[in-house]
Amino acid sequence: MYKTKISSIALLLLIIFLTQTVRSQTDSTQFKKWSVSMMIGLFMARDNDEFKISPNSGIDVEYHYTPSLAVYTNVGFNFLKNINTHYEFYFNTTSILEATMGARIYLDPELDRTFMELGFGYYQKFNQYRVQSYNTGNNNDEFGINWGFGSDIKVNSSIRIPIKVRFHFVNFLDEGDYTIYWGIYSGIKYSF
Repeated sequence: MYKTKISSIALLLLIIFLTQTVRSQTDSTQFKKWSVSMMIGLFMARDNDEFKISPNSGIDVEYHYTPSLAVYTNVGFNFLKNINTHYEFYFNTTSILEATMGARIYLDPELDRTFMELGFGYYQKFNQYRVQSYNTGNNNDEFGINWGFGSDIKVNSSIRIPIKVRFHFVNFLDEGDYTIYWGIYSGIKYSF
């Protein structure tokens, strides 16, 4: 009788173990590996003496190695509003193009998918000036790093609403001439 109980318990534990292993393998192979997001948001400069809060937009492509680990690439455009843009003979507009890539770690891939991300990228700052009827401008090519956090809110199995905050440190290797800004982003994400 004692051997029968031990055999029954051992058989039950073996069945539970095998069932858990099979379930976790099926879950890990059925996650959607690719996703594309259309994002809009707000640009905010660290020093508020040059730019107003301005709109931005972009596209984000993500590939999942596992449900918890993904790599991403992102292209965004910041439409900056200068604080002092209009004088009698002078008009100035600025914009920043960002092309970044990095890694995302999802902390709870089963729920609303809270994540942290770290990346690097290429940033191009466009300055356009107009003095009376003369147009001129310049471009600055810079590299930088970025990090952020956010969450993907599930709508259905393929659609999510990402909400995130990302901090950018551009041209950080050049002492005294670096740019720091941050953005709040949201949009719609389609996974396949």
